[in-house]
Amino acid sequence: GGSKDDDTSELTTIKIILPVDEFGPVGTITLPGLTGDLENLVNLTYLGNGTYLVSTIGDDATPAEREDALNEVLDAGILFTARPGASGVFNGASSIILQAISTEVDPDDTIADDSLGGADGTSKTETVTVQIP
Repeated sequence: GGSKDDDTSELTTIKIILPVDEFGPVGTITLPGLTGDLENLVNLTYLGNGTYLVSTIGDDATPAEREDALNEVLDAGILFTARPGASGVFNGASSIILQAISTEVDPDDTIADDSLGGADGTSKTETVTVQIP
């Protein structure tokens, strides 16, 4: 579930960072559940260098609709396809990294003081990071 903040001023994104070796990213990411009407609410963007961003879109959608769409796409799975010929052990600093990022985008900037933020030193963006060995 999401936060109790339902004023449409929060944006949730998922960043996926793949290991990179001397030949480039060790694979690619696709979202098998990103089909039909969900394509109007969720976007998968390749940022380069093995980094992908899954974000909600659709200015006319309610926060609940965007959250439900994101959950539906992610529940269908994130598909990693290894680059042909890629091999090795990818763990620790060389693991796949997933970050869930919540960003306050309130145009009035009515957010808590940065001293109340998390490890990133800001209350505007909060990030949870996990590594997949």
